[in-house]
Amino acid sequence: MTNLTSPTKPFVVDRTSADDYPGFATGYGNIYSCRYGIRHQPADAYSPPKTDMFAALLADAVPAVTNHRVVLRRFDVYVNERLRSLHRAGDAIGGVAGQLAKEASRTDDAVYLFEKVLIDAEPTVDRHPDENKVGCDDKQEGEYYASEMPAGHDVVVVWLRFNVGDQPYHFRAFYPYQPENELEVNAGITDAIKLTVRGVAQRLEGL
Repeated sequence: MTNLTSPTKPFVVDRTSADDYPGFATGYGNIYSCRYGIRHQPADAYSPPKTDMFAALLADAVPAVTNHRVVLRRFDVYVNERLRSLHRAGDAIGGVAGQLAKEASRTDDAVYLFEKVLIDAEPTVDRHPDENKVGCDDKQEGEYYASEMPAGHDVVVVWLRFNVGDQPYHFRAFYPYQPENELEVNAGITDAIKLTVRGVAQRLEGL
């Protein structure tokens, strides 16, 4: 991610955990695994490092946050391509936005739409207990519910957990898209992260 403006002073403390996700043979590339088709973006894939990226994006979205101590506890990105081979029909972007808005409107205030991302401010709540996830059940990784996303799309899943002072925040965001090549995959990841942080910034209290 280029053209980021670093905050004038450090304000984010890194308390994220080391990567703990199966390798290709036992995860993304294993057709018998619930993680099949779901890639986790490792720490060394971020440039700048994820803590610096988060700090720059958050400070840009809400400059007053730099006056507070922010402790970053989780920043994980997954690309869920599991259903790509099952759905080929495309949707115009208006159709995607409409589907996401419909999903947000039929749940409570914790789920909201910010541009092209669906954000859940209570991500540990199971909103569809009778529906199978696209991915692993109850892992809190790259899984999502098919009913929440437009068919024929891969989904970038972003997890953020942090504290601003003593106030904890926990979010999960879903960004559906249809990449044609690896460049578009990377562009989608970048867009998902930027939109997620901007959308999350709207929910910070007292700033």
